[in-house]
Amino acid sequence: MQGHGVTGHDVVSMVCPLGVVAPTIRLIDLSGHSIIQLQMIFRPLSSEHFLAYVQHFNIVPQQGTVSNVHPRTGMHMLRCAVRADRSRIGEVVPITQVQSPAHLIPNFGKEAHPHLMRENSYKASSEFWLNKYWSKQFYFMLSYYFYM
Repeated sequence: MQGHGVTGHDVVSMVCPLGVVAPTIRLIDLSGHSIIQLQMIFRPLSSEHFLAYVQHFNIVPQQGTVSNVHPRTGMHMLRCAVRADRSRIGEVVPITQVQSPAHLIPNFGKEAHPHLMRENSYKASSEFWLNKYWSKQFYFMLSYYFYM
């Protein structure tokens, strides 16, 4: 198996074929898309197809909204998808399901984690804002796919 490491900060949107997403992943109002963090891209030696090991994020429901978009920011809040033992939920998917880079902003809450630094912001945080304002193309993609 050949593998290519990624930085651990590579967050992307992924197309989820109907009925394929694990029941532990909340895809409320992402219209068949999931926000994932790439951990590794690899190709089994016996295959011509590339695969990716990814870890998922869940949408945090927002009270008083149908679309689960925060009323002040206009953005979804995401939380790392975890099992009962607090380990991250991951899976192997075809690389062809990866659609677009995505940008997450750590949600600091009332105060930031005391050991938070630029290098560990994704590991020290568990909640993030899905930044639809990151680029014009990403804004239109989110507006078209996620809010239709």
